[in-house]
Amino acid sequence: MSVTKQIEIKATPLEIFEGFVKPQELCNWWQCDAIVDAREGGLWVIGWGKDEQLGHQTVMAGVFQSYKPGEQISVFIDPVSITLDLAAVPGGSIVSITQSNYPDPSSEDTALETWVSSIFALKSYLESKKESLKSTNKPTVNVMASDISSYPGRDVNEPSGMYSLRSGEIAHAVETVQSSLDNQQDTGDYRVLDDGGFPINNPWATIRSWKKEQGFGYVEHPELGEVMFDYDGCDFEPTEGDKVLLLVLKKTWNGKPKCKRIACPAKGSNTKA
Repeated sequence: MSVTKQIEIKATPLEIFEGFVKPQELCNWWQCDAIVDAREGGLWVIGWGKDEQLGHQTVMAGVFQSYKPGEQISVFIDPVSITLDLAAVPGGSIVSITQSNYPDPSSEDTALETWVSSIFALKSYLESKKESLKSTNKPTVNVMASDISSYPGRDVNEPSGMYSLRSGEIAHAVETVQSSLDNQQDTGDYRVLDDGGFPINNPWATIRSWKKEQGFGYVEHPELGEVMFDYDGCDFEPTEGDKVLLLVLKKTWNGKPKCKRIACPAKGSNTKA
């Protein structure tokens, strides 16, 4: 049986296609490592939670059944086929996601929703990227240095002269925060390792959504709003609603915060950054 859903994305069919097959693009929006043999019959392998000694915690491997740039991608991930049909429409594209041969009819809709969520992540990445490029004709900051090519954050492949300035590894103390955990008051002087320039006073957040197969999730933070976190930065099993500490913050390509180290004291986490 086949199940299909559609998503509209403000990007060209080719941009969407490349977002799904180029390793660097996959890394940018899906926070994964990828090996792609870009041809029909070629391998498409995605890994999350990289460990230098043990490899990846989660790996998804498939073979391209169809590889038509800007038109269609079909990947066979035994025993399931996932097909993306791309069609241009005014202002963007329609992506039709078809899941075929799923072995358990009772859960095939849930399985498809995982792919739909992933394509929404690609949609967010491509549309944010397009918005950020609209302003690249103006530098947002003036920088003076004797050797500008070595300036921290300089993207040597960016011809516009734009710079992504970073604060460097700066540890700053946060205020003592009281938070109710299991009806007890937890008080602690925690520290956040901030590599994104997001000085926060409150390190506490709440897990809003989480998908283990994707290797990442999102928390809601009172100062930063929605923040992505990596599963390999957890020393506990995340659950929606968990009260957590954001301990190591980074900045993503579009300037948004991302948490690389997250802790849940109620589940026995180490709260050192």
